[in-house]
Amino acid sequence: VLIPMSEHPVDLMATDATGNQIYGEVAIDNLKSLPHDLVLYPPVKATQEAVESINQADLILIGPGSFLTSLMPLLLLDDLAQALRRTPAPMFYIGNLGGEINPAASMLTLAQKLAMIEQKVGRKVIDAVIVGPQVNINGIGDRRVIQQPLEADDIPHHHDRELLRQAVEVALQQLR
Repeated sequence: VLIPMSEHPVDLMATDATGNQIYGEVAIDNLKSLPHDLVLYPPVKATQEAVESINQADLILIGPGSFLTSLMPLLLLDDLAQALRRTPAPMFYIGNLGGEINPAASMLTLAQKLAMIEQKVGRKVIDAVIVGPQVNINGIGDRRVIQQPLEADDIPHHHDRELLRQAVEVALQQLR
């Protein structure tokens, strides 16, 4: 089931270090340095279905996807961030296997990405990370780490569904 985060038209907007506002996913993906701020414009409310889905979830997976333009936008909705802050469900971050398109996001370490997610949510929420064998896992604290080959045979930067399923299962077992 696919549930929209909002039913209202909205743009992703970044503010760069000099105060310039950059609108839209494509323009933000072209930023050479991390934005000073990232917001949704205009501010919108989350759908009740999205909030309820988080409230009722047994497991929450964040990723894979373009960090600034695919993963972060849902955290910019106050209702969703609040639901993520309150849920008792375990939360896993799944890292990309290929490089980021966005030059600024490509410079972020795993620890920095987790910090950005948790800053937007308002507390430490990521229980485990699932990443490929080449990812630097320094500085991520006391989280569970599943670091293993996850690539599909046909397209190396795509996750193999079975390998990813196994990694999620291992992470769940480690949390028990």
